[in-house]
Amino acid sequence: EEEGPIQDFCGDSDKNRVSMWDWFNKNKDKGINLSVDPENHWFNEDRRSYYRSLFKRHGIAFPSPYYALVRADSDYLGDLFEGKLTPYLSGIIDSGDYANIGEKKDEINKILKFYLINAGSGRITSYVSSIITSLLGDNDYTKASRIMHNCIKDPGKCYEQFRASKKYFTEIFKEGRIIVTPAWHVSISAALNRGLLAELNLINKHKGFVIYAGGDDLLAMLPVKEVLDFVKESRRAFAGNYNEKLGNMCLENGFVRFNNAYYPSLPVVGRSYSVIIAHYADPLSMVVNDSYNLLEEGKEIIKYKAKYEGDFKYVKKDVAIFRYQGLTSVIPLSLKRPIVSSTSDFSSIASTLDLISDLKEKIDNREISTSLLYDYENYKDLISSDNSDGHQIADSILKYWIKRNSQKEITVEFDKEFFDVAFSVSNNLINIPKDLVSNIVYTLRIIYGGEK
Repeated sequence: EEEGPIQDFCGDSDKNRVSMWDWFNKNKDKGINLSVDPENHWFNEDRRSYYRSLFKRHGIAFPSPYYALVRADSDYLGDLFEGKLTPYLSGIIDSGDYANIGEKKDEINKILKFYLINAGSGRITSYVSSIITSLLGDNDYTKASRIMHNCIKDPGKCYEQFRASKKYFTEIFKEGRIIVTPAWHVSISAALNRGLLAELNLINKHKGFVIYAGGDDLLAMLPVKEVLDFVKESRRAFAGNYNEKLGNMCLENGFVRFNNAYYPSLPVVGRSYSVIIAHYADPLSMVVNDSYNLLEEGKEIIKYKAKYEGDFKYVKKDVAIFRYQGLTSVIPLSLKRPIVSSTSDFSSIASTLDLISDLKEKIDNREISTSLLYDYENYKDLISSDNSDGHQIADSILKYWIKRNSQKEITVEFDKEFFDVAFSVSNNLINIPKDLVSNIVYTLRIIYGGEK
């Protein structure tokens, strides 16, 4: 039988374990000594050595006083329900651009054409391609009419169907948006529900618990050491791509599979996260408010360069924003637009977090010293400098920086595209480094700050 504060408090109890809830209910009619402060009794400084010895005896790690509060929100979801194209080219086309749609007509026409042609399969794709090409180009519908005639032999019905489809596509390109139907809304809502179910499984896997989950919103608490993997896996699961079974779901190539039935996910829609590392003594209401403001303001005012049609252009959203005390970092969760245009693109979602996890694993295994994170300040100006030989110089300096802080020969691969990623913040509400490598290092500092 254990000796300690539990038995002292409960008198002659012969139980090794006592439920506070059971004890309260059994004794509520007998009177409770209100002079005892429960918090002081159970958690005062004098008890700590006892708890540590008890935990050590039973092989239980002493709980960290820090936790990660994670808030997640889908990007441009309201626009998606309205058929707007902002989710596909987030930041290149923004919600406000629809007030004067003519200025972004070229980008909108390109993504609409890509979307409509790839929305079907078989013979219909050649018809859609030819009618859109005629609509946007030479206005010669001969080829489209011929394809329609091969499918519908009756001249009257053929002409009627051709006119209807021409009117349909003309309306789409005039409005610059997809025509919305009840089925469109239902499919989006169902995809969001499936995404949340996947995330709930991931929160359980990573030893966290859900505070709120509904629609496209999520608020959860997780151990700090689990939060990197959770954000990475959550983002991939939302896109419909995860390498393990989640409950009774399999996620692959943008679809959720239940048994032998496939249902669509939202692979081209971004999802943004705020991660606040907080101490248990911090006022929870302030931490929750900070997580909300950081996410809502951050994903609007932070822009970063991502690939679009072979060039790097400023985009926004689809980010994870980390904060611990006064330090903030931003990690893009996709580095191209549209986020997914082929099945090969799924592997690049949250790939920057793979690099961060790799670095952290090497530091945890003592292959690399934690001094790496602070020694970086001596090299960051050279790594982030902008010159004609920038990539080669930065790569050489990174290799030297890692070698200098390693116990043995260690290889860490930084994708050369990382050096092209630059950040821009539209006001001073959030202070972050302007290059991706610095944000990677600062993210590791934030995580280790909460693993004390």
